[in-house]
Amino acid sequence: MATIITVHGTNATGPEEGPNWWQRTSEFERDVREFVQADDGKIDFKPFIWDGANSEMSRRKAGTKLLGEMKALEAQGNKYCLVGHSHGGSVIGHCLVESASRRDLLSYLSRWITVATPFIQTKRNKLLFNRIGLFGKPSYFATLIWAITILGVVYVSMDESKPALDADLLTLLLLLGFIPFICFYAITLLITSGQSKQYAPSVLHRAIDSFGSSWISFRHRNDEAVEGLRSISRLHVAIFSRRFAVSWMLLFTAVVAVSIVFAGGFVEFSLSLWFIALLEKLTSWFRELLPQSLLIPGIGPGIFGFLFFILGFGFMFLLMLLLRPISILASLLLSRGLDRLTWSQIRQSAFGNDTSGETAIGSLEVPSWLDRKFSSLPDDISCVLADKANEAAAQSSDKFRDAISKLAFSLASEKDPKKVVADYITWNELIHNVYFKLPIFRKLVCYAIAHSPGFAPSEKLKNAPEYEKLGRWLEQVQTPQHAAIKEGKKLDDFLIDR
Repeated sequence: MATIITVHGTNATGPEEGPNWWQRTSEFERDVREFVQADDGKIDFKPFIWDGANSEMSRRKAGTKLLGEMKALEAQGNKYCLVGHSHGGSVIGHCLVESASRRDLLSYLSRWITVATPFIQTKRNKLLFNRIGLFGKPSYFATLIWAITILGVVYVSMDESKPALDADLLTLLLLLGFIPFICFYAITLLITSGQSKQYAPSVLHRAIDSFGSSWISFRHRNDEAVEGLRSISRLHVAIFSRRFAVSWMLLFTAVVAVSIVFAGGFVEFSLSLWFIALLEKLTSWFRELLPQSLLIPGIGPGIFGFLFFILGFGFMFLLMLLLRPISILASLLLSRGLDRLTWSQIRQSAFGNDTSGETAIGSLEVPSWLDRKFSSLPDDISCVLADKANEAAAQSSDKFRDAISKLAFSLASEKDPKKVVADYITWNELIHNVYFKLPIFRKLVCYAIAHSPGFAPSEKLKNAPEYEKLGRWLEQVQTPQHAAIKEGKKLDDFLIDR
């Protein structure tokens, strides 16, 4: 018996039976049973179900679970083939890396096929502190502060003006200070290295040697998910204006200035009252020299207060003129920092990266551990896929005007806007979702499976009028393009960069 395991993509989870391509009783299962046969028995069609979340941790967890099912087939000695669509292919990729890290050769894996899979590229954070969790961070700081404290004690004890500690005692203090930090650092480094096995060159080379030649990739050159995620890593549009914070900074300065002026005015008014009281005690000949208006109650303090207010206003005005260029520079630096932080979070969300100590840096059309590329689908079948998506889009466009009004109404009501959109959009408007809705593409996948070890094409497939064309298409797709993931670099160089 030979088994075909199907792996669905993001947001496509469900029961084993249903109309979706990866489920039993689907059109794809019907085609598989019609066009593919096993060398030594019947075909088993087995859906692999995972939570379908846009989460890197979910995909890795699903890969570990898939490996368990594959090892059960290995124990039975049955040939099997994997077919994954979208991030279902990512699940398969994580599964194979996990297998390579465990040195499981998976001798009965005949073929693994990915359809429109965007492979997320991640890198480890260089600082160990960024790779440890909530419990590890305070432990890291606690042991480090303890080591620094002991080092300070030793340094102070070496002051010639104070009695020096015994050399053996100093050595013991240093050991007591640094051993906890060194042990914690070594253990944590070992644990985090074990969790990041996809970065180990030996594991990646083993994965390439074991599974690289059995991979087939099908994708449309304009696939929205693949190309969209590839482009988002290069996208950087300014979100925050360079002067977005200038007005707020000047407003803050103005509020502070007004507060200072009024507070200063109150103090100055009180000082002027004291000054007038002092004048009243002066000699009569000096009092006669002063204008009588200054001696009228309230007039003198008011004049002095006004003069002090003008001086305070002038001072704060000059201060704001000085702060304006500083605010512009601060706003520029702040806008750049916020732009980088915002786009980083957008990318992590789009890539589904929720790992600890890793950063998603891009999306590739091949697994990051392979240095091999395949061509996109030939024009003949690519045009048919695009026409299928365009047909669905044309049918949906007639509903958009009514949908907009209903969507606006739903925002003011308790109706879920997502359900309103779902009533009008089937998502077949995207090339990414119509691959398996096309009979000729399903037949191409069946052809690829049928020409894998342990499988064979049925007589119906051999007699199909497109049989020779399917072979040419598969040959075009499989044409190796041994190009490095990073242009101009070999795989070993790429692994070092990782």
